[in-house]
Parts: sequence; structure tokens; C-alpha cells
Amino acid sequence: MDTATKAALASALLTALVALAGYWVNQHMKRRETKSQMYAQALQVIHEYQELPYAIRHRVDATPATRSALAARVSNVFGRLHHYQTLLAMDSPVVSDAYVNLFSQTRKQCGEYRKQAWNSPPIATDPEMPGSTRFYYDNIAAMDACLLAMRRELRPWGWMQRKNTRKRMADLDRSRPDWRRPRAVSDDDRPPAGAV
Repeated sequence: MDTATKAALASALLTALVALAGYWVNQHMKRRETKSQMYAQALQVIHEYQELPYAIRHRVDATPATRSALAARVSNVFGRLHHYQTLLAMDSPVVSDAYVNLFSQTRKQCGEYRKQAWNSPPIATDPEMPGSTRFYYDNIAAMDACLLAMRRELRPWGWMQRKNTRKRMADLDRSRPDWRRPRAVSDDDRPPAGAV
């Protein structure tokens, strides 16, 4: 093979490699955008789930129509939670496990909070609204682990880091401090008017 043929072959090979690299980068960016949207929507459903006790507590009245509308809302949120659990399980076992753990940690308190909200009378006056009830969740470590798994999965070689990601998630869970429910501020705890 003469030098001109070798140069032409090397040039064609280099062009093909550049085109292939460009295609790979473009496909990765599209997949990353799709995944990040899916992850954000999955986390949004967790936040909506946490808001259910507030929606129940702040219901307008105790009529069957109101109960039915709130029950439909609860059912919708549960349906979307299961939808995203399935999508994430198909996408990445590490992200799926982190999401299921986040939901489990949140659910430990949310069920009791929903029960408390249903057993409370509907709020009847404006002064009852501000700070009427606070629902605290012990899910910060699980949320951090889920975000870690999602961020790492969005990397170009994230699938190769899954074993290390699981280890880091376990470290986050072990380092979680013992949780104590924050004490809500009541009217008795506020300083008197004019006090600094």
C-alpha cells in the first residue's frame, strides 16, 4: 500500500470515528434529557404524596363529594407512584431501589398523617389556616440516596458505577442520624408582642 492510500484510509477511519463519537454524544444527551425528566417527575410524585395529609386536613367540608374528590386524588397519586416505580425498575435497578426506599421511608409517616388529617374536622375559619398542622418526614437520607443514584445514572458511564453507587447509598443510610420529630412552634412558644 502506498502512502496516499494509507493517508486516505486513515482519513476515512478518522472521519468515521468522529461521526460515531458525535452520534454517541448526541444519543447520550437525548437519553440524559429523557431520564432527567422522568426522574424529576418521579420525585414530584413523592412530594405530592407528602402533601396529601395537608390536602385532607385543609378540605373544604366533610361532605361525601369532598371525600370522594380527595379519595380520587389519593388514588391518582398512588397510581402515579406505581407507574414511576415500574419505569425506574426498567431503567436502572439502583435508581429503582433508591426510589422504593424513599417511598418506604416517606410512607412510614404519611399513612399516620393521613389518618390524623381525616380525623381532624375541616378548617372553618381563616385564623385556623396558618401553621394549622405540620407534617414532618424522616426521609432526608433516603432522598439524598435517591438523588445520588439518579445523578450518577445520568453520567455517560453511570451504568458502570452501579456497584459503587449502591455502596455510597448504604453509607448515606448508615450515617443517618436518629430522627426526632421537630417540635412545632405553638402560640405559647412565641415571644410576647414587642419582645425582641
